[in-house]
Amino acid sequence: MAESFTIHLSSPVLRPESPARFMQEFHYADLGRQIAQILVTQTETGSVLRGILEWVGSLFPADCCLMVVRDPQDQGLQTHIWQSPGPNAPFLPEELATLEGVNWLEILDGANLVAISDPHRAWAEVLGPEAGAGVPVGRVLAITTRFQGEINGAIIVMRGCLRVGLEQKMPSAGRTRVENLQQSQGSYWTSMEMMNLTALSEQVAIAFNQVLQTQAVGSLEQQVRQKEKYQTLIHELTITIHRGADIERILQMAIHSLAETLQADRGRILLLKYADPLFKPGVQPSNRMAASREGDSERPPDSAASRIPKAKVTVVSDSIPQAQEDLESFTPLGEGQSSGTPGDRSFWLSECYWCQQAFLAAPNSLAIADLRSLLTLNPAIGTSPIFSPETMPALLTFPLVGIPSAGSGPGKVLGFLVLEHSTPRQWQEEELRLVELVAAQLSTAILHRQTMQQVQALVEERTAQLQRSLDVQAKLYEKTRQQIDQLRQLNQLKDEFLTTLSHELNTPLTSMKVAIQMLRQPGITPDRQTRYLDILESEWRRESNLVRDLLKLQEYESNQATIHVQNLDLKLVLNEIANSFQDKFEEKGLNLSLDLPKRAPKGIGKKFFKLNTDAESFERILHELLTNAGKYSDPGTTVYLQAAHHIDLQQNQVIVTLTNTGAGISPEDLPHIFEKFRRGQGVTQQAIGGTGLGLALVKCLVQHLNGSITVSSTPIKDSTVWETCFTLTLPQLVESPLV
Repeated sequence: MAESFTIHLSSPVLRPESPARFMQEFHYADLGRQIAQILVTQTETGSVLRGILEWVGSLFPADCCLMVVRDPQDQGLQTHIWQSPGPNAPFLPEELATLEGVNWLEILDGANLVAISDPHRAWAEVLGPEAGAGVPVGRVLAITTRFQGEINGAIIVMRGCLRVGLEQKMPSAGRTRVENLQQSQGSYWTSMEMMNLTALSEQVAIAFNQVLQTQAVGSLEQQVRQKEKYQTLIHELTITIHRGADIERILQMAIHSLAETLQADRGRILLLKYADPLFKPGVQPSNRMAASREGDSERPPDSAASRIPKAKVTVVSDSIPQAQEDLESFTPLGEGQSSGTPGDRSFWLSECYWCQQAFLAAPNSLAIADLRSLLTLNPAIGTSPIFSPETMPALLTFPLVGIPSAGSGPGKVLGFLVLEHSTPRQWQEEELRLVELVAAQLSTAILHRQTMQQVQALVEERTAQLQRSLDVQAKLYEKTRQQIDQLRQLNQLKDEFLTTLSHELNTPLTSMKVAIQMLRQPGITPDRQTRYLDILESEWRRESNLVRDLLKLQEYESNQATIHVQNLDLKLVLNEIANSFQDKFEEKGLNLSLDLPKRAPKGIGKKFFKLNTDAESFERILHELLTNAGKYSDPGTTVYLQAAHHIDLQQNQVIVTLTNTGAGISPEDLPHIFEKFRRGQGVTQQAIGGTGLGLALVKCLVQHLNGSITVSSTPIKDSTVWETCFTLTLPQLVESPLV
């Protein structure tokens, strides 16, 4: 037998001269084209690596090929393996698992090229005498791949594996065939094969880098899709609550959507009904309440059981309605006994260990990856039949907590939001945050329902009393009812404002967050970096303008703004404003026509077309109106800005009209056009930007200047477009005598 050897090479072995060198370079280029063809034809990362492995195996040829990919970010290794097909495959499944578990980069130790002719000696030297025992590994040719100077993987080619495997598995009578196979495959690696593998390493390193980038982009896209699902769930739940749906529908929609979004196998909502309605968390229960139902001795004051109130737990919503076969015989527990009512999904809090732990953990969540491990340590744990640790071992319980009053400690636990999974599962931080948001909204909805029930009960009681009273008492009832309706309307307006404001604040932040994440990707091109920076700047400006407009509105609505009266030359002011919008309108294909008086009437003199007003407020009004006209005008139309000065013995005022042609304002939206965050129908579908604060700010500024503004929108005859006209009337804040 020939003496075994191992060769470590830092560069290709042969450097042939021309024309052989030309043919070698041509051959290397052909190898690169083969790799490039695989990258082009295969779309999935797994298909790319499998294609390269099969091609490398046929190129050498080899019994087995391995590729190791290292992620430079987390230094994780991905091992992919291919072996020659057929009934006499060199490796068994358990042997493949052994090869996949080997740290090949540690074995190669950064060497550019390694050729091993004696596999038994190599395994003993690298992994120890017992390592790889029984694994039929033959001769090995391996090389590390480098991208931009860093090792990002390795290629390992094995030959002669079949011989070793068959020597272990075949009887001695069949070894003659094996020896012939050994001789046909050659004894050593040729120089051409070493050069081929060296040439391949550069192209494969590029392929590895592309695979890693594709996986990174796919991971980011998956995170974005997941966050979009989370946002959609919160948005739909908010809309459902905002529309005033009944609490049963809200709870059912919430638990079904949450279980579907988090891919949990089951979700439930449990509500508590306290035997003591005045129970407060953190307050020591009385001795009577601390005692057991069977008359047991009183619990120690500082025990956990003493903090468990007497309360009934009821399953009110389920992610799988009418599929609870395990609850068909489940009955609520009475004072020491069952009520005997089949199908009622209720039980006492003191009967279920998991609910007790969730109650004690409030307001924090109770997340358990595997209930069976806890039951193994404590088999005597008592639990409700609704929990099945054997079929649903993963449990996440989040308390529904009421809003605590000032100085009264933690809020009252209203119930629990429960998610279960059929396999052990580690609940992720993002999942916990999502469940926390849903639980907070459900808690608010439940409190709102309870409050409304209390208010309704109070109204009904007051109504019964007023029906028996005199006319004065009847009028008092009517006034009280009107006040309640006003409170409801104010509460609805507040909810609308908070919902819209939350959306307008969160939308730019979400875009900014995504842009920041994309900027943090390694190897981002300058063009993409510039685009994401532009997105960040645009969304920052949008957020800044929104905050600025809100502060401005608050200032004017609270009458804290001051007026700086100046005498304005309207021709000069209007011309400057029109010129500033000329380029913007031309980019949108719009024309701007400015119509001003030609000359002053006789007897008016220099006071004509002058306005005593606050210059900043006046210019902001015109800026918002022109911006609004630019958004909603059809391309190719003209925006008309006209101004007139009406002076007589009764009045001295300036009237400015702004007319544009476009989609118009529907009669339903026209009375609300100056309300905050109110935008016309179709604006969202047309993707027209804006916050809905511009016209509300215009209304405040006009009132601030003691003026008035009206709007009209009418369809043009024999056309599908509308003509919208804003009319602004401003008086002289300081009257000046006529010349």
